[in-house]
Formats: sequence, structure tokens, C-alpha cells
Amino acid sequence: MSLLDVVDPRFRLRVGDRTFDRETLAMHARGITIPSGAKGRIVEIPARDPLEALLHLDAAARAHAVPLPSTRVAEPRLAADLSGVVASDLALVLRTSGSTGTPRHPGFCLESIARSARRIAANLALHGGDRIGLLQPTDHGFGLIGQLLAGAAVGAEVVAASRTFPNERAQLLLDSEVSVFAGVPYGLQQLVSAFERASRESRRHVRQIGAAGGALSPTLATRLRTLFPRASLVHQYGCTEAGPRLTSAVSGSRAFDFGSVGSALEGVALVVLDADATGRGEIAFVSDMAMARYVGDDAATDRVRVATKHGPAIRTGDLGRIAHSGSLFVEGRLDDVIKVRGEKVALDAVAKVAEAAGANVAFATAVPPRPHAIDASIVVIYEGPVELALGSFVGKLPPGVLPKRLVRVPKLPRLAGGKVDRVAARALAVGSAAPRLGALS
Repeated sequence: MSLLDVVDPRFRLRVGDRTFDRETLAMHARGITIPSGAKGRIVEIPARDPLEALLHLDAAARAHAVPLPSTRVAEPRLAADLSGVVASDLALVLRTSGSTGTPRHPGFCLESIARSARRIAANLALHGGDRIGLLQPTDHGFGLIGQLLAGAAVGAEVVAASRTFPNERAQLLLDSEVSVFAGVPYGLQQLVSAFERASRESRRHVRQIGAAGGALSPTLATRLRTLFPRASLVHQYGCTEAGPRLTSAVSGSRAFDFGSVGSALEGVALVVLDADATGRGEIAFVSDMAMARYVGDDAATDRVRVATKHGPAIRTGDLGRIAHSGSLFVEGRLDDVIKVRGEKVALDAVAKVAEAAGANVAFATAVPPRPHAIDASIVVIYEGPVELALGSFVGKLPPGVLPKRLVRVPKLPRLAGGKVDRVAARALAVGSAAPRLGALS
């Protein structure tokens, strides 16, 4: 059985001026050759766009191979970085973004993927009459499961809307009269200027805009609400291992207005591990949509699994708290909490101060102490229209943990999906040759 066997028969995929239904996709997939000896093995398949991804997913399933969608290949091949691994109990392997380190390979069974697609569609109230603009790459869970397969699960029409330039992407969404589209905040920010130049009439078809993969800033939310007054905004949170959604919050709700990422989807139980006096700790989740394991890395699988009263949970590495209402607030990364001069500092909170002061996007990191110094120093790297002053942080952070350096860059390093490449950004701060804009003695 392949993923095409579990989608609604009414599903259509539009690519340019061509539309493919489920049967047409299956017919084209039968003409694709999968490497010999691939039975039960992991095969890296092309996934630069949704058509390519769906055809190769189906072809791999027919060959009893386990597909790993990728934008790195032009034709199917046995996955070199997972050579020799047999994973015949799985239906899909994804590659994590690697934004915090080395990418891993979460593996999923067919039932969990189908459940994820159906529940995400139900949570977003998608239906067969929707036309969904697909902006995200299909080698990651957000685009593949959270948009493409979620739309397929209810028989919607999905429009391939990935283009090189933001103006082209925005125009395609409007020309196609899509009713739903989603993206990471950075990607949505790129589209706003083009949407502002378009007529109000051309924007009237949009009823829902989704955001995931990062915080949705109040400024961006306000601009989207102004441009699309008929549309609801949905802020979502999750990770690849979750398959890929855990929570959502809809504009107009108290959770959304207060900056929460919302409450858990059906089939998800949220847990905060090792909570402090304020209820803040590491976010973990129990879900029947989650990965089965990291393929080829049993030690990593063991490290992220933890027993809870809800059952075996998976650690996310994110910090947060759960309000009495059940709404989740994400407040940084576990590995970004440091101690400086006896004060615990969440580096994500430092970055948010920079963004509140005018940065479009900011990243804060700790630089190892210089010779004869005791503590690390905090460096903020940011992109934005104005140069920030260190005085912007005074009164908003404890005096002992104010940044030592602010570095303005044209663009922060990013991964293919739009997330800040935290490893590259941290390396840039540590060995930065960029201009030093200020320092505290």
C-alpha cells in the first residue's frame, strides 16, 4: 500500500496549467524505476516539488522500498548515509532540518502518517472545496504531511506555488484563487510586500493563512490581518518527529492574542519536564502520530524518549509552559539557557528584546570567555532596517546579562525551509569579522 491509496479520490494537484488526479499520478508513478535491491531499504527520492514527491513516493512503495524525500537528488538512489539499513516496517523517512546540529532521520509507519494528515486537516477545518497553495518544500514534514497530504486527505485541490522569487509566489497564489496557504514566518514576511501591491479583490478568496516553524510576530500578524480581513490566521507548533504538528491557535482566540501556540491536536498529550517554580521546563509529547524511531541511530532514539504518566514521550528540546487553559507557550531552547554572572539567561528572550527594538529577525548566542575572563558574553546577530543600540536592552534584562556585542548582517544564515541556521549563526558570532556596533565595559 502507498500513500496514494489512502488519500481522498477527489484530490487534485495543480502544477502550472496541468492538473493531476489520483489515478493519473498512480499511472505516471508506474513508469518510474527504483534501484534494484531496494526492497526493505531506504531510497532517497527526488522531492523538489509536490508532483515529483508524490510520484516517487508511490513508485518506492510499489517497489517495497522506504522513501526518503530529498532535494539533493535528481533520480532515486539508495541512501548513502543510511546504507545497509533495512526498515521494512516503515513507510516514510524524513530528514530533520539540522538547525541545532546534525540532521537525523525520523521514520514513520503508514498508519501514523495517515492519522497525521487527517487530524491536521480536521484541526484546520480543510475540506474538498479548498484550493491550497503549497509554498513549503516537500522534503520536510511541514510541506509534505502538514500541507500536501493534509489537503489530499480531504480531497482538496493543492496548487504547487513554489517559485524562485517572492513576487512570483504571491502572484501565483492570488491568480490561482487559493483559499488556504501556509509558510514559515520568514517566508510569509517575504510575500507581504507583493500582497500589498495587489488589489483587495484579488485577495478576497483567502480564508486561512497558517504559520509554523517560528514565532509569528505581532507586526507580521497585523499586516496579514489587514491584507486579508476575511482570513483567519493559524499559528502552529511542532517538530519533524511529531509528524509534524502538535498544537495550533487561531486568531481571535485568547491563546493566539496572548502569544501562545495553542492547545494540543487530537491524539497529542503535552508534558513539561523538570518544570521550575514558574512551570517552565522542557516540552515533550505523547502522540500516536509520532515517529517510530530515528533510523540508524538507536542511541539518539533512546535519548529523546522519556517515561511520563501519559506514556512514553518524546523530548523536543524546546522550553515552555502550559497554562491552566491548556495553551502552550514556547519560550526558547533547552540548549540556549546559559548562566552568566550567576543569572540564568534564555537566549531566545534576548533575541526577542532585539526584535521588539526593531530587528526583523534576531539570534542571540553565548561566546566563550576571553582569556582571564570568567563568564561567556552574549552576542546578538540580527537583520533589520535600523542599527540597534545596546541601550535598547537596558531595563529589559538583568544588568549582568546584557549583550556585549550587536552585529547587524544583511541576512542571517538560513536552512532550505526558512529557519535560522543556528549552527552557522553561532559560528558567525564566535568568529565574527562583522563590525562591532557597541560594547559595555
